[in-house]
Amino acid sequence: MSLYPVLWAIDHAPVYDVEERAVLVALVVKGDFDGMNCFRSYPTLAAAARVDSKTAGRKCRAMESRGILRRQEKHRSRVWLSIPKEQRPVIWEVMIPAEWWSAAHLESINEQRAGLGRAAITPQTRPALAPAPPKKTRADKGTKRPKKATTPPGDYKSPGQNGHRGEGGRDYKSLPPDYKSPNLLSHHPRTT
Repeated sequence: MSLYPVLWAIDHAPVYDVEERAVLVALVVKGDFDGMNCFRSYPTLAAAARVDSKTAGRKCRAMESRGILRRQEKHRSRVWLSIPKEQRPVIWEVMIPAEWWSAAHLESINEQRAGLGRAAITPQTRPALAPAPPKKTRADKGTKRPKKATTPPGDYKSPGQNGHRGEGGRDYKSLPPDYKSPNLLSHHPRTT
């Protein structure tokens, strides 16, 4: 795991909503320094992102359709290869744009990628991403909320004339003072 892909996912990724951000962060946390080899099964991803498993899959496919994620076909990790074939999750490449990295950092990343046999990150291989789609407005936006029904006078929750009602319908003001009342403390002798 590298911190830079996580920072990009948290602060700069053009995600649609909170669930997409949570899924993306939970995915990129398990990836490489350059956004590659990000894989988790949907149930594991869902548990980490605190969403439903179907939601995790739906959010990954939505981010794939917008170019934030891309299915990775090459450079499979040894950990992924150790998983039985029928249980292997999709490996995602997080498409952090080349323009997001500083020139010095991008040069360092490309040196590391060359050492691993990966092609360099360029503006052509990692283009700029479109902004997040606008959120849908609420159907009831601009309409007044209906007024809540008021409690009819005299029901069991209404206060009495002198204040709040206690057990058995008695007013609290008519109850005897408790042991912490100043009147009661002044009449009790203190023991030494």
